[in-house]
Amino acid sequence: MEKVFDSEDFPARDALAAWAEVTRHAVMPTAFRLVDIDTFDGWFKTMPLGPAQVSAMSYSSFCTLRTPHLIRASDPECLQIALPRSGSHVLEQNRCQVPAGPGQLLVFDSSRPFQGYADGEALLIQLPRALLPLPAHRVERLMTRALPGDEGIGRLLATFLTHLAEGDTGCTPRTPHGSGPSASTWSPSSSPITWTARAMSRPTPGSGPCSCASPRSSSVTWATPRSARTASPRPTTCRSARCTGCSSGTA
Repeated sequence: MEKVFDSEDFPARDALAAWAEVTRHAVMPTAFRLVDIDTFDGWFKTMPLGPAQVSAMSYSSFCTLRTPHLIRASDPECLQIALPRSGSHVLEQNRCQVPAGPGQLLVFDSSRPFQGYADGEALLIQLPRALLPLPAHRVERLMTRALPGDEGIGRLLATFLTHLAEGDTGCTPRTPHGSGPSASTWSPSSSPITWTARAMSRPTPGSGPCSCASPRSSSVTWATPRSARTASPRPTTCRSARCTGCSSGTA
């Protein structure tokens, strides 16, 4: 993986704005606000996998926001699958709010507004929705849900991402122990993401879309998701004086 950002390379007052600019190009335009801290500390690494991309990142406590305006400005039209590795993470999209702990998989959509809270480390894989060989309703079942990354096929995906983040570029979906082609030959149609989607979107008791889902666009604000207040020991309200350094990836 190539490191494309390190907060130590910037003056403290400029680090969050620099992070927003890097992630605008590497992921998508998103706005950020610090929570309970004055300066941002973090790093960002990335690695292309054909039409997809895997990223590893570490960050200070912040709120993130993607609005309809930011979506109109730029949308990669990707399905995002995050794997938190440490800290607290909460996402709200489609009027559904979900906390995800280390080792869980969190699926969300770049084409829909969202807000969230994050503090720690995570891996992220971006896959163009058009390349997923799955009907839209099956993908929809995965949205805004914390999926297990420590059992079954979810564990395969989590292990694959972890190997890539730790530098094992010989590890591919077809050959998880690195005995086959390099990661550059990775194919979306045969990837662990597709396997995970197929396995986890099968009807099971109690499964299905979040009960609070709405076909309308989310009403996204700067309020920190409620679950973050439970997940994090810090007070986290983005409207308070503790939140500083608002920075947007649209700059």
